[in-house]
Amino acid sequence: MRIIITEDNELISLAQKRNCNIFKISEESPNLKQPINMSAGNKPINTDNVITKFLTTQLGIKQNLSGFRYLKLIIRHSIDCPGFEHENVTSTIYSYCSDQLSKTNCQIERAIRTAIHQSFSDFGDSLEYMQVFGRLKTPPTNSTFLSTAVWYVRENLI
Repeated sequence: MRIIITEDNELISLAQKRNCNIFKISEESPNLKQPINMSAGNKPINTDNVITKFLTTQLGIKQNLSGFRYLKLIIRHSIDCPGFEHENVTSTIYSYCSDQLSKTNCQIERAIRTAIHQSFSDFGDSLEYMQVFGRLKTPPTNSTFLSTAVWYVRENLI
């Protein structure tokens, strides 16, 4: 559920009591392309920046890969819609992404797999990567990668 709020403290406290995501329209996001998530301390968090930093610095995914863009879209949508990442990956998550970007499910799956394999080969033995996925001998599957990444961002970064 997404609640869009201005400066109404009564709505903010009501939304927090109901464990809703709280978004505030600000000068940084007047058209809500990049919503500003309000943390429990009422400090704005730019979700897109957090996800970008997580994917690039902690997991080593290069921004020039199309899989990076797809992963970012899927993680952001999964954070906005809790439970989304637990759905059937191919029929739900890839379909959502393909509808948003006018690509086929196969193109999205392949681009994500390529980004994951590149990330694993470059950063798989780094402490940052192991902090998220633990010690792995082979690259994680797409669904494992997505569900773990969403969980990590939700629990540790937002």
